Amino acid sequence: MTVITPYNYVDGNVLDPDGHNDNVYSRQAGRGIQSEANGGLNSFKADFAVKKEHVWPEEAVRIRQDSALETIDIFSDAHADSGTAKYRVVAGCAVKVYVPYAATLALWEWSVFISQARFFVHLQDQVFSPKDDGSVAVAAVTSEPNIIIRARLTDSAGTVTNLPHSKRLLAQTIGFDDKSPSGSLPDSYEDRAALHFGMHHLQESVAAGWHELSLTAHQEFVTHEVDDDSRELFQAELARSRGQTTVNRDHVFYQRASFGIRNARVLTLL
Repeated sequence: MTVITPYNYVDGNVLDPDGHNDNVYSRQAGRGIQSEANGGLNSFKADFAVKKEHVWPEEAVRIRQDSALETIDIFSDAHADSGTAKYRVVAGCAVKVYVPYAATLALWEWSVFISQARFFVHLQDQVFSPKDDGSVAVAAVTSEPNIIIRARLTDSAGTVTNLPHSKRLLAQTIGFDDKSPSGSLPDSYEDRAALHFGMHHLQESVAAGWHELSLTAHQEFVTHEVDDDSRELFQAELARSRGQTTVNRDHVFYQRASFGIRNARVLTLL
């Protein structure tokens, strides 16, 4: 196609900067040797084919990733019972990308190694602190708190979209049952329950702007109900001292999720 340069350069004449600038970049169609090539091309020969040198880097495809190698431990007391703080973002398993144009799709992927201390507690004849009327509650207690991971997307407007298909309930690994062969001592299966998770999500019709995927986690408190009252303390025979004397102690149990090597990545397509 032909690019018009209306300003003529004549030897001996003083250069007109405005005319020169209009030759280089113009808002009028068909003018400007840079402006016409930068978005103004609208007619091509019948045999013209787009080649790799014609496409600006990241104009059609964008790829971003982030990762972490250090293991981090998140305990259940870092979570709230409800609200936005219920799920915590797992550092090192999130990725953010800026899309300057509306894209056809974005393929999000993430992977992580996880080991967890998720409790199952069942104790008989728990003795609880006296109530206001002086009575003492004695009851069997059972607690099966959850540890959950789930991914979410956040856009430029701050809109958060949770991805329900990525929700996973982690296995119980700490058995605390006074009917077990070991008595009230905890049984741990954490070394056999560690897993590697690899998941993905295909997002269609991606609007221009910032987009972020984050892996989040939530851990419920290790509590139990006694007479409609939520308690965190357990009495258990966890230790022996001074010979064969059994010593009861009050204990507060906290769950833990450990996140090992992890990464998140995204590919957007025009």
